[in-house]
Amino acid sequence: MNPIRIFAAEQINVDPKVTEASAWIMGLVLLAGVVMVIKEVIVLLLEHRREQDAADRNIRFDTVKSVLYRNYRQVDIPDNSLEHYVCKLVFEELNKPQLDINILEAAGKPDDYDPRAIEQAVRRVNKKASKALELKEDLLIRRKEKTFLNDIDKLI
Repeated sequence: MNPIRIFAAEQINVDPKVTEASAWIMGLVLLAGVVMVIKEVIVLLLEHRREQDAADRNIRFDTVKSVLYRNYRQVDIPDNSLEHYVCKLVFEELNKPQLDINILEAAGKPDDYDPRAIEQAVRRVNKKASKALELKEDLLIRRKEKTFLNDIDKLI
């Protein structure tokens, strides 16, 4: 037995139009598969992007650790300082402005009222948060002895 003859195929007489049509069909099936894979990858990327955007819009304050968070970024706030109590009260009631007297009472310093103390604490928080959390504008806004959280759309 000739070893070359074992694997040799006999010549098959097939119409060339049939083989050409088969090649086109296989090419179209392969193309459809590639398109489906690309579509799924794009859907997954868009979904991941939406999740990242939602996480980026969430700014929160952990009162126990005294840390401001935005997605994977964080800012340490000195514990039991005016900055801590400003953040604590503002983030407890997001839609309600906090009066200076409330912040001083929470800090245990109602008798030591200095109108500039809260203003300076807010500036320090804004300075730290702007750099570390990569914000476009100040995190906290001061108006007539009131402190409140800036609009999230302006921050990001």
